[in-house]
Amino acid sequence: MFAAAVLGGCGGGSASSSVSGEPTAGDAAGGTTDGPDSDGTRVLSLRVVYEVTPPPCDVTMAGLEPVRSEDGTCYFLHGAPLITDDDIARAKVYEEPGSVWSVVAYLDRGGKQRFRDVVRRYTNRSLAIVIDGVVVSAAVLQPGTEADAFQVNGDFDREQAVDVAARVSGVPAHEIEVVPTDL
Repeated sequence: MFAAAVLGGCGGGSASSSVSGEPTAGDAAGGTTDGPDSDGTRVLSLRVVYEVTPPPCDVTMAGLEPVRSEDGTCYFLHGAPLITDDDIARAKVYEEPGSVWSVVAYLDRGGKQRFRDVVRRYTNRSLAIVIDGVVVSAAVLQPGTEADAFQVNGDFDREQAVDVAARVSGVPAHEIEVVPTDL
């Protein structure tokens, strides 16, 4: 369903192939489950990538959580989520040229501060965007990234994009703004 994501794409920064990175002493403790919160509501999280292995995902690494992408690639994630749905103020859906749909998640005040901290601590490290427990993309956080929002581009139709935006921002689908591309 999801094909790619741009981390910090709404304020500078870019996506690239993921690379593994060694956790530092300042990273959160490993082993945090990236599934829904206890109330079942978590849709999105941003996590540190420690290692990436091709399918099948049949190895284990102590203290790391294996999370698959849709193609079966195994991402070993370290520590607690850095950004979650709780940091999202609102989301919009954009129609890109060629009927490609993207979701832009705008960070709230606390989320913006957390993202600044993430940039300070994790520049040049690979981070994964996880939606519904699936890695949709991993990007190397580029130096100087400034973002009030980030963009998730997907291999999804309008209805799926609106659904993701609604769930990430915690509002009904009919309240999501859909912005067409001016061609």
